[in-house]
Amino acid sequence: MEKFTPAPDENVIFEDSGVSLNGSNGTAILTDKNLYHITYGMFGGVKNINKLPLRQIQIMNGQARVVVKAALLESPSLVVYSNNKQFEYVFYNTIVANTVKKWADFIANALTGQQANVEQTGEIAEVASQIKGTIDTFKGVFGKKNNVGVGGKVSKKCVACRAPISGTVGETVRCPYCDTEQAL
Repeated sequence: MEKFTPAPDENVIFEDSGVSLNGSNGTAILTDKNLYHITYGMFGGVKNINKLPLRQIQIMNGQARVVVKAALLESPSLVVYSNNKQFEYVFYNTIVANTVKKWADFIANALTGQQANVEQTGEIAEVASQIKGTIDTFKGVFGKKNNVGVGGKVSKKCVACRAPISGTVGETVRCPYCDTEQAL
């Protein structure tokens, strides 16, 4: 059985055997230089290798065009825009967008020093909007105007995993659960 191995001068960052690209299930490998998608044949040999050099990923307005799409009851996906094409890697072995966000953040950080965007789509965006509206209604009823406390302290939910985080307004904090950095 032939197994794909990146070039010796590449360091493997992440690998996931449950990733689909263009309807082909296979293994995704992110190195410090390339994003690979490998499909294997019936007898275990390498059937196809899709190689996307990180340097070919578009940068627009100072941000890498790498987006994590998360939808309720759907597998999260990593959408990558290269110089001439769009690739959507669907992580079908997980329903947790945090796993995919780590891939996106590594790519975005390697190219621009910034984090990637998370795009909530479909039902998850609608549910989030409805929940926010309900919370805002309760805040109005109970007289709570915002979530800023004494001394500029603020409590929020992590944008990635929804765990509680807190700190000072304007401060950048790292979620203790999923390591996502975000501004308060």
